[in-house]
Amino acid sequence: MRQLLLVVWFSVFGSAVFAACSPNEISLRGPWGQVKFNVEIAANNESRALGLMNRTSLPQFSGMVFVYDTPQHARFWMKNTP
Repeated sequence: MRQLLLVVWFSVFGSAVFAACSPNEISLRGPWGQVKFNVEIAANNESRALGLMNRTSLPQFSGMVFVYDTPQHARFWMKNTP
């Protein structure tokens, strides 16, 4: 649910957000303040296909970033993700 909220949040407030990234952390800063997320990187077909499947929990302020070689539209189905 948090991942969906983050995607929606980016869609609504994306133009007013500054994002800084490091290998496993994303920091977002805007007029509302700043928040940091600890992230896992899914940069190949295998890790993107597995995603967050079969995880029974996810710590607060954490998630996964899906990285592609070129910009593209992507669709996600979070199978077996409570």
